[in-house]
Amino acid sequence: MANAARTCNIYVGVGDGNQRQFRLFEYGWSKLLTFDPINTPFTPRIPDVVYRGINQDCLSQQLQKYAAQKNITAINTIRDVVSISKTGDLHIAVYDHNHQIMYVANAAAANESGPKNAYQRRFVQFNMNALFSEPPPSL
Repeated sequence: MANAARTCNIYVGVGDGNQRQFRLFEYGWSKLLTFDPINTPFTPRIPDVVYRGINQDCLSQQLQKYAAQKNITAINTIRDVVSISKTGDLHIAVYDHNHQIMYVANAAAANESGPKNAYQRRFVQFNMNALFSEPPPSL
């Protein structure tokens, strides 16, 4: 990412379930910043969590509720965090590393009916063990 010709401002999350690590990159045309649970500037800090959203205060409140219960799960995140904080208008990916499942929602295309924003739409579930065990396609 540091050497890429960056043309837009986005946040990119990169995690490793086996190492139980996550980094959030603030990716912009003029800078690339990296955050982890220790150096995150976003407050309040939640142990072992890095987060950033459009509605930061609401996102923080929802995450704190589940962090206090030690119950931040993929399902809680989809149902009660991103949907309430309204973060993820274009794309959302939520990972359940314990069960190797990924949930993805995307914004509606111009010709699609239904809710517009990703956080309002149905999430598609992917079994990552099954996907990674498939042979690669022939070229």
